[in-house]
Amino acid sequence: MLLFFSMHKTSFSRAFRIQDGTFATKVTFCCDTCPLSRAGCRLPSSATYKGGKVPLEVTHEDFLTLEQVHALKTHCRECAAAPEADGRKNPVRNWAILHVALDTGLRASEICNLRVRDLILDRENASLIVQDGKGHKKRGVKMGKALREHLAEFLAWKEQVGESMTGHASLFVSSRNGGPLTRSAVYRIFKLNAEAISLPARFSIHSCRHTYASLLYRASEYNIRLVQKQLGHRSIQTTQIYADVLSEDAAIAVNRLPQ
Repeated sequence: MLLFFSMHKTSFSRAFRIQDGTFATKVTFCCDTCPLSRAGCRLPSSATYKGGKVPLEVTHEDFLTLEQVHALKTHCRECAAAPEADGRKNPVRNWAILHVALDTGLRASEICNLRVRDLILDRENASLIVQDGKGHKKRGVKMGKALREHLAEFLAWKEQVGESMTGHASLFVSSRNGGPLTRSAVYRIFKLNAEAISLPARFSIHSCRHTYASLLYRASEYNIRLVQKQLGHRSIQTTQIYADVLSEDAAIAVNRLPQ
């Protein structure tokens, strides 16, 4: 069976061999929250990329600009400050979700799986604990002062509106059934707010992860090991993709070409 998808204007094709045939796609992806699952088709765990491990391919169009990040944060912050007249809690929750996505680079599935106990809000060691990341790996993800203070306020808000505050309670809950959010719900939350400020349609919640990686790489003065640890990449080669895309040497070199 052959299934074809397109994303980020890619024009190449790849084939993945599974037990009962070949799965072909025209899309780059790097985890279970990338375009294949959004198209309603999960790649079986038995699938292998022809030639080895499925590669991550990223270009500049996968990153939000600083202006776009600021616009998205400002929009979400303002919506949360003036919740809907009917009392729905979505804007407050959605701002916390997107702030986490933009300031920690967590995958959509990792955001959905966060529990109240996974927040460490100490001033010196503020972190989110990902209990079951990709490959069933546990990791701690450091957070900055702005996100730490926001999540402290969010926890106080959760208690005020009567949401469960037990350690095992979901951090972000559905307004429909009170259960954990699904990945598709997180995708919709991003799209709703992105469309409100006219972000290009190519962006998705996973773009927040790419953007975080690019901004952290620069902010850390190109500390690739730090970026690897924060993102939870098993191999430094995966993280190296960001270094290649954001190479300062390339920017300098192209400007030195004779004219």
